[in-house]
Amino acid sequence: MKILVVEDAADVAKVLVSALSTDGHEVTTADDGLAAIEAVWRNKPDLVMLDIGLPIVDGLTVLRRLRERGNDVAVIMVTGRVEDADKVEGLTAGADDYICKPFSLIELRARVAAVQRRLGCAENHARNLLREGVRRGRIQRVPGLRPARFLPLFAVGRIWRDR
Repeated sequence: MKILVVEDAADVAKVLVSALSTDGHEVTTADDGLAAIEAVWRNKPDLVMLDIGLPIVDGLTVLRRLRERGNDVAVIMVTGRVEDADKVEGLTAGADDYICKPFSLIELRARVAAVQRRLGCAENHARNLLREGVRRGRIQRVPGLRPARFLPLFAVGRIWRDR
């Protein structure tokens, strides 16, 4: 899945990028709200991990601008704002989920997986499985085989291997 991490704190961004990349996601970053808006239009991510307290344009304004322009990209707010009013404001503005800092990587991964299931990213999941299998030398790349067609073959391979 293509994920855009929008975070101005470099240490938090590094943790998010590392965890999401390890899970096989294609991750890009932006460190302010204006760069985030441009990155969403340019990169067309499946998911945006969006901080609220950003320089130039804050995260809630970024989210509202995206929604006003008809962009329905999935958004998980990742922020230090823990009050119920802040959570409600983020969700009302159009966020799909809201994670408070500090967070555990287990929770983060579960929330990303939930968004991925809701998006029906089977093709992206198959692409990630294929990429990982090729990287580990377990799968030979087959020219012309699209990831969506790979998933049933992967399932058959698992059934065959488990017999």
